[in-house]
Amino acid sequence: MAIPELKNKNVLITGAASGIGRAAALAFAENRLPVSLCRFSNIDIKQE
Repeated sequence: MAIPELKNKNVLITGAASGIGRAAALAFAENRLPVSLCRFSNIDIKQE
């Protein structure tokens, strides 16, 4: 599923270690958008 409005854009996700942030990061990555992740906790971000 492509997201035409985000073509040629970069996505920055804060709080990507869990919850909604993680789900959003995975959704954008599945749509082949460049994603930068940021976390503010001691929880490791799992690479998938």
